[in-house]
Amino acid sequence: MFAMGKLNCLESVVFENKQLTENIVQPSYYAQFEKFPALRIGLVIIIVALIIYLIFQKEIKISILRWKKSISNTKNNRRPKEALSKNDIDRIMSTAGYAYNPIQDIFYSITHPWQREMGYCHFYDEAAPILGLVIDCEPIKFMYKGELWLIELWKGQYGMTTGCEIGVYKKAKMQLDIPRVFKGNFYDAVEDFERLDMKMSLIKDNKEIFRREGISWWLTGFKLGMFSHPSELIVDLSITLKDLEMRNAFIMALIDIGYLEDEIYLDNNTVTFQFNKPRTKQPTSKKKIFLSIVQSSNKLNCRRYQKIAGNHKNFYDAINAIEKETPDLFDKIINLRKFNELKNMLGIKRK
Repeated sequence: MFAMGKLNCLESVVFENKQLTENIVQPSYYAQFEKFPALRIGLVIIIVALIIYLIFQKEIKISILRWKKSISNTKNNRRPKEALSKNDIDRIMSTAGYAYNPIQDIFYSITHPWQREMGYCHFYDEAAPILGLVIDCEPIKFMYKGELWLIELWKGQYGMTTGCEIGVYKKAKMQLDIPRVFKGNFYDAVEDFERLDMKMSLIKDNKEIFRREGISWWLTGFKLGMFSHPSELIVDLSITLKDLEMRNAFIMALIDIGYLEDEIYLDNNTVTFQFNKPRTKQPTSKKKIFLSIVQSSNKLNCRRYQKIAGNHKNFYDAINAIEKETPDLFDKIINLRKFNELKNMLGIKRK
């Protein structure tokens, strides 16, 4: 009887505990996750970082092998391989979408690079820091003849280069659709007949680094081996629009994002202004701690380049020395902004 009483008592306690457990509202991890947007952003950054690693893992392995081979050749006093010619280097740069200007000692984008097929979407700006790009962005959107145009400005540190860009695009019929990561408008680079006459000058510490001008859809300039923070750079620029209607629509777009009327100068259909501090909201991926890590790596690589390049008379001799002594640094120079592989890996869908 005593044992039976203890058993009944135990069953009663277990039953009560079970009822109590069932009445407890279990926490919703999804709800907790939603309360902290920083966690979502961090997760997106981690996912994109893993994707970038998958994209570049082959190049990383090749770079390591080349580095080991370089050390082995040095140790064994083997005969060095034949130097790259000027034409070889120019061809490599052209494949990457760029050309070299020896007068200003800068890189610039060619007229028909592979990047033209990439178009533009906001996700590119979000992914930029993971690719080593720490830049200010200024998207300027306006309607012209029933179409949504985008003229975007960029300036800052592009891996091992300091530079700036002006891109001209029109909204495409498709949307970029990356499930649970990004969904939004996609923009195509304008056609040749839609290109604009543009000029820009990049300034740092009150000194002009370079100037670029031309009729283009993508006007760029990059100074290899120079390290800068975006806030140190100013871009003076002029854009000649197609007609009065387009000029006025562009001016209204500038005012809408925060430019003052006395900051905008007009000469017929040419609009001149200064890109200093961005007036538009910057990508959420631009977190101070993360950017400082990226910039530390960029600064180190710039110093490595300067140390080797300083011992040579011209760019081509410096590139040959880098290709032989530090193949990994050479790969970083010629593999700028590999968004094409990123596009294929993420599965951009046209709709």
